[in-house]
Amino acid sequence: MTVERGQEAAPLDLLASQRTELVGQLAAAQFALDAAIAELSRSAGEAAILADARTQLASVTSLMRQVGSASASRLAELRNEVATTASTAVALANQATSSSGNAASAGGNLTPAQRARATIEAVGRDLFDKHVLDPYLEFDSAEDEKAYRERERKRQEEYNRAMALHTPEGDRRAHQLEIAQLADAKAHGAEKAPESSRIEHQLDEAEIDLQRPSTTAKRDATMPTTHEIEKSGGQFDEVLAALKSAGVCSPSSPAPTNGHGVTCASTSASPTQIRT
Repeated sequence: MTVERGQEAAPLDLLASQRTELVGQLAAAQFALDAAIAELSRSAGEAAILADARTQLASVTSLMRQVGSASASRLAELRNEVATTASTAVALANQATSSSGNAASAGGNLTPAQRARATIEAVGRDLFDKHVLDPYLEFDSAEDEKAYRERERKRQEEYNRAMALHTPEGDRRAHQLEIAQLADAKAHGAEKAPESSRIEHQLDEAEIDLQRPSTTAKRDATMPTTHEIEKSGGQFDEVLAALKSAGVCSPSSPAPTNGHGVTCASTSASPTQIRT
């Protein structure tokens, strides 16, 4: 082993131990990705997630080769990269497995509205629960990060309220909040995250589904008309109160403007206005 002047050689057993540790992290990530890719292939899962999983697997494999031949100083440099890559790979594998499960259970029978909501829920888990973009975030100061976290918290609260409505307008609002959160994260370094392009693709797919006519057609048989609301004896009071408090809908009078008995108006800019 060649040692530069003034540099002590790392003991062979210590070097081997470090190498084994890093390779072990990557091997676990590789195993998770292999399993997820196989599952996606069997269930005809989303092509975009499958492509991302394969790309990430190639990155893990390449990094594993580097670790296998790296010097002691190079291993030290690779430690953080290995940790980040392994964590990202496992998160993506979990997402891929979840996607394959959703595809298998849906059986291809979801309406565009149902498919959009399922996608929005999956993105919401990634952004607000799992925080899959966090390892790539960069902030200029503690104050910058604090402001970001406060915006994130408010969006998550509004997202939860919107999803709890179980209405097309609520789903659209949740979708817009996810677009805003992704844009904010990308402005702070998350554009480098492998998950970033996947999430953006999912949001685009959800937007297409939300714009399809069947998004609202499925509601015709279940949404009460104005006459039904007036004759309900208060049956729909809590629903209307929730809609009003969210600023989403109000009772239509005297004639409904959307065929459902309620007049709904978006409370925010369109996705193209938010996306920068």
